[in-house]
Amino acid sequence: MGRVAGTDVDPRRRPKNREETRRRLLQAAAAEFAANGFTDTSIEQIVARAGYTRGAFYSNFGSKDELFLAIMQHRMDEVARDLVELAAYEDEEEMFAALAEQATRRPTRQLESAFVLSIEFWLYAMRNPPVRRKVARQYAAARKKMGTALGEICRRFGLEPSLDLDDLAAAILALDAGALLQHYIDPKGVPADLPTRVVRQFLAAG
Repeated sequence: MGRVAGTDVDPRRRPKNREETRRRLLQAAAAEFAANGFTDTSIEQIVARAGYTRGAFYSNFGSKDELFLAIMQHRMDEVARDLVELAAYEDEEEMFAALAEQATRRPTRQLESAFVLSIEFWLYAMRNPPVRRKVARQYAAARKKMGTALGEICRRFGLEPSLDLDDLAAAILALDAGALLQHYIDPKGVPADLPTRVVRQFLAAG
């Protein structure tokens, strides 16, 4: 039995449209949180920036907290993905070239916005124990994925790290956050690519 024209949407288009709606909501929320802070950003501001209604928001997220955690997960996936990409290289020099490219992949202003957003995330999580526990699980999963990638890199290039790989992954995350904080306060004193150069020094140590 055929569909009545105008009463439904082709089912084959639904996943793509839903994915696009979710992506735009995440992008709008990230921009609003970075500019105004998590607490002072309303759902109305987010949907207005994304070009949707509150209905579109609640069809994708149950609350602003859930949206917050989705953005946090996306950030963690980005960090882990960089190391996973490096673990795929067979040639050491090609891997180092890819590492250098990762440092310049996004414009400085975009990186600064992302970092401001990450501070918002940490502060909000620290002040909200239920959210803190969920963020802790996200970080644990990211460290595990990064540790696996680091282990593959070390085996491939004959490196013998002195730290447990999960601890090393945590140290890289901490270095990245701390160095970026110093860079945005003192850009001449602390270059933005410092974490990348330190990681390269570690990888080349063997």
